[in-house]
This record gives sequence, C-alpha cells and structure tokens, in this order.
Amino acid sequence: MKLYQRIFIFLIFTLTISLIKAQDTGFTVQGAVQNRTMQGLNGVSVFVENTKIKTKTDQSGNFKISYKKGEATLVFSLDGYKKIKKKINFGSEISPVNIQLVEDHAAVQEIVVHGKGKVKALQDGAFTVNAIDVAKLANTTADLNQVLNRTTGIKVRQQGGIGSDYNFSINGMSGKAVKFFIDGVPLEMLGKGVDLSTLPVNMADHVEIYKGVVPIHLSTDAMGGAVNIITPSSSKNYLDASISLGSFNTQRINLNGQFKDDKTGIIMRINSFYNHSDNDYLMKDMKIWNAAKNEYELKNLKRFNDRYQSVFGMAEVGLENKSWADSFFVGMSQSVFDKQIQTGSNQEVVYGGVKQNGQAHNYFMKYKKQDCSMIIWM
Repeated sequence: MKLYQRIFIFLIFTLTISLIKAQDTGFTVQGAVQNRTMQGLNGVSVFVENTKIKTKTDQSGNFKISYKKGEATLVFSLDGYKKIKKKINFGSEISPVNIQLVEDHAAVQEIVVHGKGKVKALQDGAFTVNAIDVAKLANTTADLNQVLNRTTGIKVRQQGGIGSDYNFSINGMSGKAVKFFIDGVPLEMLGKGVDLSTLPVNMADHVEIYKGVVPIHLSTDAMGGAVNIITPSSSKNYLDASISLGSFNTQRINLNGQFKDDKTGIIMRINSFYNHSDNDYLMKDMKIWNAAKNEYELKNLKRFNDRYQSVFGMAEVGLENKSWADSFFVGMSQSVFDKQIQTGSNQEVVYGGVKQNGQAHNYFMKYKKQDCSMIIWM
C-alpha cells in the first residue's frame, strides 16, 4: 500500500473515531404532539431553536430529537395550528414531553404553494441545461446511455453490446470536448470499467446535461458540454436491488442502499453493480478472405473473443445536517473490468486472444456547508 493511501486511511479512522465520540455527548428527548381531542398529529416540525437540528412527528404524533447536554428551546409548528415553544433540559429530562397544539382559526384555510423541483429549477436556470429525472426509470434494463440517447441534442452511437466502444455527442460535439461527472467528480477517476454504458439507472436520481457553457463547480475545460450524474441524497433508509438477464449470456446485477442510525445520525451508503456479456451474437455478410479462391467472400459468423465483465463498488459513511456541516462523508470505491478485444468490422486482421483489463482504487472525502463545498478524491 502506498504512503498516501496509508495517510488517507489513518485520517479517515481518526475522523470517524472523533465523530463517534462527538455523538456520544448528545442526549435524546422523546415525546408526543396531540390536538385538543388527544389525537396524535403527523408531520409536526420539531426543531431546536437557532440550530439546524430538526425532526418531524410520525403518524402517531411521536418524535425523538437529540442535542448536546443543557437547556434548549424546542419549537413545534404545523400549518393550521399555533406555534408552541418549550424549554427542555437535555440530559436530565426523564418523562416524555407531551405537547398539545391549538388550532389557529386566523390562519388561511387553503394555501397553494407553487415551487420548483430540482429538475425544473435547473431547466429554468441561467445555463443551457437539460435535467432528466431518471428516478422513475429505476429497476429497468436500460443503461444511462440508452436513457440519454432519447434527449434532444444528444446522440449516442454504440458499436455493439455491453462494454463496446461508443461515441457520445452533444449538439455535434464529441470526444474530449464532452466531459462526464458523477456528483461533480470526473467519471474517469472511477476507472475505465465505469462509464455511461455500464452505469445502471438505479444509481442516478437525475442527470444534468450542460450544452456549451459549463458551471464553474464542475471545474472542467469541456468546450462541447458536460454530463453530471447526481446520485440519490435522501436521508431515509432504503435498499434497492435488481437482476436482469438477456441474450448472449448477458447479466446485470445492481445493489444500492443506505442505512441511517437515528441515535448517532451516522449515515452509511453503498452503490455497486456487476455487468457480464459474452457478446457472441451472429454477424451477417462478413467479408472473409478465402486463400484457396484468392478472393473475399461473404459469410455469417458468430462473434468470438468479445466477452466483457465489470464490477464496481463504492461505500461511504458520514453525517448530515450538523451545526458544523450540512454534509460530511468519507469513503472508498473500487472498480475492476475485463474486456476481450475483437477484430475490426471487416475481419481482415485477426488479433488473436487479445484482451484488456484494469482496476481502480479511490479514497475520497466530501464536505459541504451552505454555499461552500469541498471534494478530495485520491
């Protein structure tokens, strides 16, 4: 293991221990919020005044919230009810806190809020950008290339099955003029086994496609545009798994999940996939040299030496909505790919048993506080 990798692992270990110790100093208060008829109120906002620490009541009106030891003011609010504040002594509060909200008859009976989601806000922004919501396509057999190929101004030309080379163009610009990112990190840093043709749609919440001018936070020299894949950022626990089988021994397996410990607030995430295909489909009317006849002839041949397989895994752990950070995560990723090389389209030159393989290891740290963000990737 290289020296910088050892240093990075040591820093991760030290920071994780510090965060766990910091969480041990928190104290939890629980209780219930009810109306005048003693029925539990769902969705009541409960937060510590002058902080970003907050929670909501469940369907029964129950809540739990953690804060450092000492006295603090809890604020309870719900549309249609009067806001209530109550002083709580974290660390010495024993009995459950019971709150009763009173209806606010002076409040407006009906409120219509017109807002913009992430996708709509991007589309209406200053940049020329297409924002595609791919969350609704989760657990389909399509990859990101197939999804983006349906977008205006995007053209994807793929030479074959899974793992084959492809050309991605935005308004006619392609090659090095177009850059690819995942959560603002260059996709190429994850290894050659990770690209738009192998990434499953399950790993993306939405995709931002910038045409021409690229925002400064992507820090790139792309002249033709950029594609930024945004992964899910929900704070809820989830587990998403899918398996798809296809022709030519094609297998695609995806496993993504997140677990949040309510007591400590620590969030653990995992994203992974496995792709395999023999790509031994039938090629019709291939030009083959016949030495006996001293001429070319057309034959239908089964493609060989074109197997492709790739494995990717990424795990991260961190915290969100803290006084010192909106989000802080450390983690690592690894990708491995194995690709056999076929001959050209005319089959005039036989390469033999040529293959290409490789692997990539990465360690990273992500920090975000309001309008300030930092990503360190090694």
